[in-house]
Amino acid sequence: MFDASTFFAELALSGVDLRLEEPGRIKVTGNRAARERWLPEIHQHKTAILAWLGARDRASVDCHQRFVVIRADGAELSVSRCPPCTLAEVQADYPDGVCTVEQVPETAVALAPADLALARAILHAWGEDDPVTMQEWMDGLARDPARLRQMRAQAVALGLAGRDASRLWPCGVSPEFRGTQSVPILRYPRGVAGHGRGVSPNQRSSTS
Repeated sequence: MFDASTFFAELALSGVDLRLEEPGRIKVTGNRAARERWLPEIHQHKTAILAWLGARDRASVDCHQRFVVIRADGAELSVSRCPPCTLAEVQADYPDGVCTVEQVPETAVALAPADLALARAILHAWGEDDPVTMQEWMDGLARDPARLRQMRAQAVALGLAGRDASRLWPCGVSPEFRGTQSVPILRYPRGVAGHGRGVSPNQRSSTS
């Protein structure tokens, strides 16, 4: 029986990411060797994977963090939920009021310099050289704290970031202090270009 949670957790540890590119199609990105190793299983469970990815994307769209509640007496409340939840869940908590999602202006998000360096190092290690794919992946890290933590753990697993028990960053990423500036310790595996030398064009994203 297909266990989606276990399957996606193992994919992440392998440095492979799946997302819906368009209805019925799965975009596979990440380490080329790992991607090729997983493709047969991805094809085998394609229907279940499509359903899981679709449900994940719908849940992400339907959940919100801030709501406005207008009670019967006209009083207006601002409600914040963490983790985010659906409008129906908030409405159930305030049956005497009218609930709406608070419209929050979108603000630009960006990775901190240290995380940006780690993200670029991982992309170098994967051999990813498609600018659109690279930017989409980094934008996703900036928007999603869970994916950011996962990226930091991957950096350690790939040997791109060091561990230091006295100065341990989240998920084991250790900073190296040079004066007042803190930057991640990046270790590039043999054969991988150092940060700033360009991207090795040996990896592409695949579509299943």
